[in-house]
Amino acid sequence: MISLKGATGSTGSTGPIGATGPAGATGATGPAGLAGAAVYGIMSLSNGAVISAQIGEAKMVPMNNFFGSNVLYSADNLGTNPTITATESGIYEVEWLLTCKTTAGTSTNLAVKVGKGSNNAFIYLDQLTVLKTLANNTEATFSGKTYTTAYPGTAFTLVATPQSTNITLTIPSGGTNAYLSIKRLGDIV
Repeated sequence: MISLKGATGSTGSTGPIGATGPAGATGATGPAGLAGAAVYGIMSLSNGAVISAQIGEAKMVPMNNFFGSNVLYSADNLGTNPTITATESGIYEVEWLLTCKTTAGTSTNLAVKVGKGSNNAFIYLDQLTVLKTLANNTEATFSGKTYTTAYPGTAFTLVATPQSTNITLTIPSGGTNAYLSIKRLGDIV
């Protein structure tokens, strides 16, 4: 049988671009974002420290670096008894870290807490406390983050409190081995 079908021809040239179609409808407006953090402060320790404390004694962790905006700082000589004080009411994110070791001669229970209060009268809330058992001469890191309300004059500090034996804590130097930060996230509702 004889076929009348010929060979495939070459591809033709591209046709002209069509006209632009009409614009689509405007989308719905998204929800409003949170206000930026107007208050932010951090205090940290980079030169190391030694803390001695008796059972149940809350010892403030020394700090030697202070920076931020719209907060107040206070500390005694060489950064002892440091605090960050809020200057605005609001909901705050509180974050902290402490890396240390003890040479108590035995394992010990240690609570690292954030104190919240005014005029050096601090309360220690459960959500601001981390409790660990430290093996003798073994480094451990305590850290936490929570949200709490604060008003102008509310101060925060980081403390270490031995629970089972008297201790000497060593916070290593080099790097940031202790810090406490507060950040205002929004208004109290």
